Amino acid sequence: MLLPHVEVAERLRRGGGPPTLHAQADVSGTRFRYRDIWQRANIVLVCLAGADLGAAEHYEEAIEDRRDGVTAADARLVVTWDAIAGLPAPSVVIGDRRGEVHHLSTADSSLAALPAPAELLEWLHYVQMRCPECEGEWR
Repeated sequence: MLLPHVEVAERLRRGGGPPTLHAQADVSGTRFRYRDIWQRANIVLVCLAGADLGAAEHYEEAIEDRRDGVTAADARLVVTWDAIAGLPAPSVVIGDRRGEVHHLSTADSSLAALPAPAELLEWLHYVQMRCPECEGEWR
């Protein structure tokens, strides 16, 4: 989702960038194109495809309750029920504005293995505080 023209399977690993999302509709009904936020905002992508309906609705509500916290962390929250080619589902991906995946969680249909919404905010805090220049990534 984050770096253009890259296959999902090649990029979804810690330290890699996620695939491109061209026009994925999120649960709010709005269309999402990653290129509209690339280099501008971090992202929390929640893919609920394949999840048990009751578990997915409960998880979605819990995540939506944290939307203001995600926005305050300079990130965009995208929640979708649609499968994303090459992305294990259900899953949660947290990426930075430069296109690097910092966290990927997958679960079975019960969603028990996905991080709690508060953990997502902790990951976003980590992404905000991370300094690529300090880690020798700046060129």
